[in-house]
Amino acid sequence: MSFGNDQEEWLIVTIPRDDKGPQKTGDPPGFVWAIICILFILDLSFPINQYLQQAGIGPWGKYIYGEVAFCVLFLVSKQLLAWLNFGSTVALNSEA
Repeated sequence: MSFGNDQEEWLIVTIPRDDKGPQKTGDPPGFVWAIICILFILDLSFPINQYLQQAGIGPWGKYIYGEVAFCVLFLVSKQLLAWLNFGSTVALNSEA
């Protein structure tokens, strides 16, 4: 699975840092952790789909099913990412 290649990136994102930086803002808001969890699940769904397609498990045995599933995953994940970015921007602007 290709998820193994992304391990360093997820570690960098999720490791807590002692350095608060010049602003010393503390912990990130709760929606940031929600976004990280959702992105982790979405990122993991692509190699799972690929594995099921390559192994021919269940309906993924048909090539077209795996391709359609990939297209749906791609469109849903991009749309969800756009809404998460929009929602977090609105949340940040409403707190100020």
